[in-house]
Formats: sequence, structure tokens, C-alpha cells
Amino acid sequence: MAKFCGECGGKLNNGQCTKCGNIYPVQYEPYLLMKYKNDVVNRVMAHIIINCLVWICIGTYQIYTFRYLNGFWNITVCLYGIFSSYNIKSNTESFVRKWNDSIICILVFCIINLLIGSIEGFILNLHMLYIRYIINKNKMILCSN
Repeated sequence: MAKFCGECGGKLNNGQCTKCGNIYPVQYEPYLLMKYKNDVVNRVMAHIIINCLVWICIGTYQIYTFRYLNGFWNITVCLYGIFSSYNIKSNTESFVRKWNDSIICILVFCIINLLIGSIEGFILNLHMLYIRYIINKNKMILCSN
């Protein structure tokens, strides 16, 4: 687990900062960065999984009401979303970059859902924008080692 100096942000080696020389007793070594990173990762994953599960419910309803193409599309995309959310733990920078680049796609689907009259789809796409906001707001914490 990474340990950082509270004064300059340098890495600690046996309680001493390698950059500025500050000394920290073992019980006060700052572990906050990793704690915050884990909190953000768990929060983002929870939002993604909830969003995907609601999309799967909508897709199942669409299949039940004979809108097969819409239903299968929503379920397929959501299953991919759930599995790709686990990429946040193994390849965080790629995950953050993917969500950063997704703005146009999310906005296009917001507009499409408004045009076809799917208020549920529009709201879920707004939720995806919120997930993107959380990721971008915490980009530095997520991409830190």
C-alpha cells in the first residue's frame, strides 16, 4: 500500500519522506490516498452495476412487450458494462480514459431516448453522466498508484 508524506506528497520509506525528510511515527503514516481510492472505486462500481441492472430490467420488459431489438440491445450493452466495470481495479487509467471519452455517446443516447419517448432511458443516461462526473472529479485519485 502506498504511503505518502502529508507535507509534500513524496513517498515514505520506513516512516521518513524521501523528498523532504519529514519523519512520521508508524501509527501516523498517511494511508489516506489508498483509502480514498478504494472508496471511489467501490462507489463507481456500485453506480455502474445499479445502472446496468435497471437497464437489464428495461430490456427484459422490452422483450416481454415484443420489442426484441431494443431489449436485446439494452441487455447486451449492460452485461458488457457490468463486466467492463471490473476493469477499474486492474487497469484504472484505461477505465478513466474510456469514461472520459464517452461523453458524446452518452449525449447521443440521451437525445435518442428523448426522441423515442423513453423517459426511463433518458434518466438512466443522465445517471451515466453522473457516473462520468464522479470518475472525472476523482481522476487524480483513481489514476494514482
